Amino acid sequence: MSETNTVSPLRQRMMEDMAARKLNPHTQRSHIQSCKRSAAWLKRSPDTATPDEARHF
Repeated sequence: MSETNTVSPLRQRMMEDMAARKLNPHTQRSHIQSCKRSAAWLKRSPDTATPDEARHF
């Protein structure tokens, strides 16, 4: 069985933006991890969060 490693458009854009800003790799991993936690809490993509949901998180 082959495993596919697809990256969502949101994550790809985030990684490109962080690389362009020359963020430290540790900082980049931290931001991605926070985004994953946010998605788990919301039970959907973080880019669909409302301002109130973002504040509550």
